[in-house]
Amino acid sequence: MNIKLRKNKNLLIKQTITENGITLIALVVTIVVLLILAGVTITMVLGEDGIIAQAKLAAEKTKEAEEQAKGDLSNLTEEISNILTSEPPAPTRPTATPSPTPTPIPTIKEAIEKGADFAKDGNKEITDGEKNMWVPQGYTVVDPTKNENVSYTDNNNPKIDEGIVITDAVDGTGKSTGNEFVWVPVDDIDTMAKLQKGSQDNWEGKLYDFTKDESGNSKAEEKKDYGVGTTNYREPDTVSNDASKFSSIKENDYKDFKEQLQSEFNSMIASVTRYKGFYIGRYETSNLGTATPIVKKDQTPTTNTDWYTMYKNSKNIKKDGSGATSSMIWGCQWDAVMNWFLRSTDDSTKKYVTNSTDKGYYNQSNKTTTGSNPAYAVNKIYDMAGNVYEWTIETRSGNSRVTRGGYYDLSGSSGTASYRMDALTTNGDAPSVGTRSILYVNL
Repeated sequence: MNIKLRKNKNLLIKQTITENGITLIALVVTIVVLLILAGVTITMVLGEDGIIAQAKLAAEKTKEAEEQAKGDLSNLTEEISNILTSEPPAPTRPTATPSPTPTPIPTIKEAIEKGADFAKDGNKEITDGEKNMWVPQGYTVVDPTKNENVSYTDNNNPKIDEGIVITDAVDGTGKSTGNEFVWVPVDDIDTMAKLQKGSQDNWEGKLYDFTKDESGNSKAEEKKDYGVGTTNYREPDTVSNDASKFSSIKENDYKDFKEQLQSEFNSMIASVTRYKGFYIGRYETSNLGTATPIVKKDQTPTTNTDWYTMYKNSKNIKKDGSGATSSMIWGCQWDAVMNWFLRSTDDSTKKYVTNSTDKGYYNQSNKTTTGSNPAYAVNKIYDMAGNVYEWTIETRSGNSRVTRGGYYDLSGSSGTASYRMDALTTNGDAPSVGTRSILYVNL
């Protein structure tokens, strides 16, 4: 038993020694770790870049900034004081880069003076000081001092609203020897045409009735129940007779004649929109039975010819290589001329639209030559009332096109300048039906 007690006592002593040894090691390790942490902390606080050093540096910078701010404020105060007590400096005008001077638009007089040289200068805009117009390449403004049948109210400043004449040929003296046209101003295309219902691209003519008001003055009202899609007055459109004549008028790059008419109408409207006007033949068209029709004075207007031949050959009136396109007149263009007359300040010009007495070749048994009487000219345009009916491209019913202006066997009160009548397009033996051509400036 004593032996067992001694063994237990010895075991207890060993266990105590072991535990005391582990505790001492842990203490030493802890002290070492604390010493390391203390060193790091002391370095961060007291070192060269430590917290205390950085705080001192920040204090110094703050003090420097305060001194700088005081100096700047003192300088600013001094400058303000100087400004308030001194005379203000004289203002200086900033130097701007001058814009290029635009090329001035030639006056109508300048265009006349340039003559044939003007015709070589491309499509040219000219002005009367209030309105502008365009002369296509290949054409010149007619000089009133060298052409006895031209009379501008003021030769030094002729007015567009009174009619300006152009020609495609002159002789060595400057006298017109060519086809002549008169500019018709159209300030707003909406007075002449409108987009077809449901279309964003295709236009149709806007047509008018011309009547008298209670005082007897001429007036215009847009026609009722007309337009493409109806069987009434309309353009552009085909008629039933076109089928039999189609081969003689079709152009190869069109699918059918209706598409061709629509394309031609759209092109004309685009030009009138861009240039705000078009040209109308000064005289009824002559020599239309051939490929070289003419628009000149003292000629026999073409009749006894079907609509299709007149329509096709009217395209050949334009001068080759010019900046213009020629055509038979459209119904809306005829109405645009009538509306132009109604805007005139001259009462006789306005009256002419619905009563053409004394301004047309009437009550006769046969037609006469173009421009036969100077009294029959209105705004430089001859015989829009009387002499011969004038076919347009406007359509009526299923087989007729519209003629305008009355003819030689009527009176000035019945066959007025605005008068409308239908005629079969295939009628090639009518001695009273001719046509008038137009010219528009190419885009």
